[in-house]
Amino acid sequence: MRPIEHEGTPPDDSAAIAAEICARLLEWGEGASRGRVTDWLHRLCDLYRADPAALWLYVAWQTGNPVLIAESFEERGAKVALDKQGVHQATTKAFAAIRRVAPELAKAMRETFEAHAPEAKRAVI
Repeated sequence: MRPIEHEGTPPDDSAAIAAEICARLLEWGEGASRGRVTDWLHRLCDLYRADPAALWLYVAWQTGNPVLIAESFEERGAKVALDKQGVHQATTKAFAAIRRVAPELAKAMRETFEAHAPEAKRAVI
């Protein structure tokens, strides 16, 4: 069983987590193509350069986990020591960065957030 498949939280060992990510990237590259994986990694870098919060917003969305997407601004703020308004501002800025990097991605993400997170419908993201 791979480390990420254990029930509960993943191991605290950063090396084990990095090894798992690398193994999955290699697996993906063999199944799809290395070019496709490289393009995805470039997208991560582009999002990070545009706004680090954009990268993390994208990563949460990419999991497909509606629980992460549906977290309220208050819940997300508790994880990063921001108040609700600060999370709203950071999210708005992150979505603007995503729109600059990949408008089609921003549209798809916005639709998902609006479907799962009531605050997103009222927010200018």
